[in-house]
Order: sequence, then structure tokens, then C-alpha cells
Amino acid sequence: MPTGQSEPPPRSVLLRMIDDADVGSDRAVEELVRHCWAGVHRYLQRRGAETAEALTNQVLAEFVLSLPRLSFSSDRQVWAYLHRIARSRLIDERRKQRAEHLPLDEEDIGAQAADLFEDRLAQRLALVDLLTHLTLEQRQVLEMRFYLDLSVEETATRMGKSISAIKGLQHRAMAALNEQQQRDEADEATPKTSAEDRENERRPDGTA
Repeated sequence: MPTGQSEPPPRSVLLRMIDDADVGSDRAVEELVRHCWAGVHRYLQRRGAETAEALTNQVLAEFVLSLPRLSFSSDRQVWAYLHRIARSRLIDERRKQRAEHLPLDEEDIGAQAADLFEDRLAQRLALVDLLTHLTLEQRQVLEMRFYLDLSVEETATRMGKSISAIKGLQHRAMAALNEQQQRDEADEATPKTSAEDRENERRPDGTA
């Protein structure tokens, strides 16, 4: 019998790619990167990036590693997030270029370096915290696959493992990141009580 509830709209090709990549499918990750590469590269080129290709690889690597803690309901959200990363990387590039062209005695060099460090640190802290929960081999696989942009075969050769072992490490790493992110979000949602609050709770009248 009809329930009166309409079915949710089908997920787009891009969102289905993200779903598959999020569970650690090696082929899905490669397809997702190929699908998004031209759009990110074009976005950076139009804004005058001098190293658009390298920046595009950085953006997509950061995007893929962030998937376990992200949730998208539309293609628009996906591209907005990609463009936000791209803007940050482009700002980093321009700040670096300005610093390289300043005389060494300019007092502003230290301030620019501090700004750059703080921006990058804020964006990386969450990811670094998640990566510390992985094994050394899992971190090595993610670094080679997404930061060094190596293929599964190249990663297997460097690590002295089989292709299936590399795929398994990548799958377990992505799953572990997702699980840890969910735990972190649950912890953040739990109200924190101080020692004083706990002591007051033990007193019938709540007085100090």
C-alpha cells in the first residue's frame, strides 16, 4: 500500500563515486580523482595558478583523505568543498611567491611566514590526528597513493608487497579513518562535566 512518503531522489554519479571511494575501493578512488581532476585544474588555471597541475594533485589528495569525515547530499556541495581547498592552496602559492620576491631584510617576511604556518596548521591538525590512529604501513600506503600519486603497482613495489596486500591496507586504512572520525564526533557531542559539577551532583541539595 502507498505510505504517502516519496522515495529519496537517486544519488548522482559523483556522489556514488564518493560512496564507493569512502569504503576504500581502489578503483573507485582512481575514478573519483579522474572525474574531478579537470574541473579542479580548470578552476585553478582560471585564477592564475602557476603550478596548477601540482596544486590540483594536492587538492584531490586532501579531498580523498578527508572523505571519511565528510558527508555530501549534492554535487554542488562537493564542488564547493573542492573549490574551498583549491582556494586555500592557491593562497598558499601566492603567499610563497610574495615571500620569495621580498628583500631578505623586509620585516614582513616573518609575519607572512607565521600566517602561512597558522593557516596550514589549522587545516592539517584534524587530519594528522586521524592518521595517528593508523598503523605505520597504513599511513605509508595512503601517503604513496594520494600524496605521491603512485599507482597500486608502484606502491606495492616500493613496499615490497603484493597488489592485493596494498589494496587491503588501503581499504583498512580508509575504514579506520571513518571509524575514528565517527568516534571523535560522538565524543564532541557528549557534554563535558567538570570535577566541581560531578561533586555537586553527588550532593542532594547541589550546594557547595
